[in-house]
Amino acid sequence: MLIYGSSSLSLIVLLHVDDIILTGSTTAILHSCIAILSQQLTIKDLGDLHYFLSIQVVRSSSGILHTQQKYVLDLLHKFQLQTIKPVWTLLLEPTYPFMMVTYFRSLLVLEYGRWYLTMTRPDITYSVHAASQFMNAPCTTYMLAVKRILRYLQDIVDNGLLFLPSANTFNYCCIL
Repeated sequence: MLIYGSSSLSLIVLLHVDDIILTGSTTAILHSCIAILSQQLTIKDLGDLHYFLSIQVVRSSSGILHTQQKYVLDLLHKFQLQTIKPVWTLLLEPTYPFMMVTYFRSLLVLEYGRWYLTMTRPDITYSVHAASQFMNAPCTTYMLAVKRILRYLQDIVDNGLLFLPSANTFNYCCIL
């Protein structure tokens, strides 16, 4: 992440592998940055940011919402858990050895070895981290915990992070 700031202008450049996200206080600074980058690199302006690293970005008059609804639904579908009963909490139960180690690992090691969901869902970060510590010798407690996390996410699938507009907010954003 590269940050430029002055008294009147701000610009943030986020690089991830071969993607670049630009956000700034004005469209002029964005266009200027794109012009400089295009002199040095072959780039393609993909316009406004809508989806990045499993995060869906939805703009509205009330602010900018970051949600991972599609990612949660795809995750539940991938493991055929879309019909599980939603829950409201992330509680654990007593433990016994769990023999399906590969299945447990495949639930936890998603998208390059980590759950992207923890980026917009800080409420599950601790639970995912705790369960991940037992990938070599999982027990039923942590298997139930992982399924409970998925059930919890199913209940709150529409939730996300809402960024409200303010004078210090970056109003313009695009992906290259």
